Amino acid sequence: MVLFAGGFIFYIKFFAGKKLPKAAKTLVEVTDNPKILPHVVESNTYFEKSMDYLIEGAVPPSILSDDSVGASSPMPASVPKTGSEPELEIALPENDWDGTVLVPDMKLMSKAYSSSVSLPRVEAHPLQNNRIRVWARIQNETRGPLRLQVACTFRIEGSLDHQQSGSQLLTLAKGTYQDVMFNSPSEGVLSYTVLVK
Repeated sequence: MVLFAGGFIFYIKFFAGKKLPKAAKTLVEVTDNPKILPHVVESNTYFEKSMDYLIEGAVPPSILSDDSVGASSPMPASVPKTGSEPELEIALPENDWDGTVLVPDMKLMSKAYSSSVSLPRVEAHPLQNNRIRVWARIQNETRGPLRLQVACTFRIEGSLDHQQSGSQLLTLAKGTYQDVMFNSPSEGVLSYTVLVK
């Protein structure tokens, strides 16, 4: 199992000429809790798919690529159901992100790796509804295919329990990665943990 915790660092500047969203301020505040992983604001993202969630008129962050993590693992093709079943509607992404990118301290992030997978990139994107969307790149570090279950839990301000935002099953070929995302179930996120098993 891989645990990856997210947390706080103080950031008082404006990002790209705009005020930080409330959810971003919460995640970048100074804390004396050594178990919380500090975040910084960046103007880049590695998650190209996140652009589908931009608010109309928002300035997008720059998209970077990382050749060191291999190829993206293909998503399984969606096969429409046949017969008398009604057609399934595909939910379009909700445009709820202003382009703010929070990245955990990369020096501390290396502690989240296991022998079978690594998390070469994790980002927290604060949303308009004061929740956050966590993006994680899961990299297969083995010499064969892997089947994984990935989930994310969130510690919410004022709550003693962690709230989980579903789980996803991944199949990764040797040397490939797959990007996953998780929305916090409520606002007031203080920290989060990405779980890979």
